[in-house]
Formats: sequence, C-alpha cells, structure tokens
Amino acid sequence: MTLRNIHLLLGLFVSSFVLMYALSSMQMSHNSWFSVKPAVEESQFMVTTGLEARAVARLLMEQGLRGEIAQVQPSKAPVKFRMQRPGTVYEVVYDAQSGETKVKTSTAGFAGMLNRLHHISGFWHEYGLINWWAGALLFTSMALMALALTGIYLWFRIYKERMVGAILLALSLGYGLGLIVMMRSAG
Repeated sequence: MTLRNIHLLLGLFVSSFVLMYALSSMQMSHNSWFSVKPAVEESQFMVTTGLEARAVARLLMEQGLRGEIAQVQPSKAPVKFRMQRPGTVYEVVYDAQSGETKVKTSTAGFAGMLNRLHHISGFWHEYGLINWWAGALLFTSMALMALALTGIYLWFRIYKERMVGAILLALSLGYGLGLIVMMRSAG
C-alpha cells in the first residue's frame, strides 16, 4: 500500500514537468501554431563611466533587470553583452566614456519561455532560479525512474491489472521504438 501511494505521488509530481516538456516539444515541432515573436522595448540608463560588463550588469540589476550575463564583447567602445533568463533577453550596449547604457529588451510569451526552459541544462548558471529549475529537473528525472521501477513492481504484485499494464507497456514501447526508427531512417 505504501509503495502504491509513492507511485501515485511521484506520478502526480512529475506530470506537470512532463506536460510542460510535451507542450514545449509541440511548440518546437509546430512553430506556426504558437506565437513566439517577442515584444521588443528599448530603454536607456546612465551609469558610472569606465566600468566592465559585470559591474554594469550589477548596476542594471539594481534597476530591476534580472538574468545571467552572456556573450560579453569587451571592446574599447562600446561594451556589448546580454543578460538573459527564460523568456527575456536584455541586449546591453554600454559606452564606458559617457556612461550611456542602451538596453533592448525582448520578452517572449509563455510558449517562448517554455522553449527556453526546455533547453536549460546544468548547475553552473549565475542566475540562481535557473539552478533551482535544473535541480527540479534532476529530481523529476530520478522520480521518473522511480515511477518506472515502482510501476513494474506493482505490475507484478497486482494480478488483476497485469493485462492492462502489459497492453500499455507494449503500446508505449512500440510507439517509442517506432519514432526512433522513423527518425533514424528519415534522412
């Protein structure tokens, strides 16, 4: 009975992540069905002169911009870099001599944010929420493995549902292998 409850709770927990991945996969496969064109807004800030990209980013974070720094292009003038988080990208151009900082903000909709979440990996991100997301995905992956193992164990223990389990297992295995074969042979 305890194992059955664990199996149920694991299934309920991972279902939200699996549905999110299904939706973002559908968005990537059928891009025309979803509106992923970002809304673009431009703004300007005055910050201290003579700073490096990270110092400028910290000052912009005090102004409410959030994300991790990427694609820093340090040059004499101007310094260019991006700050990004899932669904939002800030393209920053900083003039170290005048302190003038131009920020182009591209904000994607929900589907665009899911697309970026789908591609996140690893725990080395500067933006802490991305690391939390990666931790949740690690737990989800382990929970999916535990869900499979408890499901197989319960399948052998509960004789009345063995035929339904066998049919579902055969269908899912056939579907997965069929997709793999089609992807390998197409091209």
